[in-house]
Amino acid sequence: ACAPQRSDVMTIHPINAISMNLGSYTMMTLLAFFVLTVVRAQLGGEDLSTFKGLGKRSPFLAFALMIAVAALAGIPLTSGFFGKFFVFRIAVQAEQWLLLGIAILAAGAGFYYYFKVVKAMYFGGADLPDDTPKLKVGALQRVVMLVLIVGILIFGFNPRPLLNLPDSGPASVTAVAD
Repeated sequence: ACAPQRSDVMTIHPINAISMNLGSYTMMTLLAFFVLTVVRAQLGGEDLSTFKGLGKRSPFLAFALMIAVAALAGIPLTSGFFGKFFVFRIAVQAEQWLLLGIAILAAGAGFYYYFKVVKAMYFGGADLPDDTPKLKVGALQRVVMLVLIVGILIFGFNPRPLLNLPDSGPASVTAVAD
């Protein structure tokens, strides 16, 4: 009997993993910074206490930031999960166990800090007065944030378009890269 062959289906090319991670990370950080910009412009701060009760003051902004930090943390069903997964997969393929261990520890530490933001938005601010002003989100800001949220979630279910991005360029670019 022949030993089972390792399937190429599980092999991810580093360029494709980087493409996925960069595309995903761009959407996540843009969304987070859009929310931070609106909060800072209206509340004058960006420290953790500024986000207390954001779920009450602006459910839309709180939801948008929750999606952004969930993706940054690598929660499944977000593009951030696949971004981390494929980079971790490359480390496994290269047998870079120390690097993989450090990356997993860093992801865990990041998760802790992202959770603090979500906790402040939804469980903090109980001491806010009932007449606390609501935050306003402009129509264009809302549309851009919605597009980013949808992108993060769609690529969380199907990362293939971001994975295949390097393969979709013109033949001349591909030939130069080889």
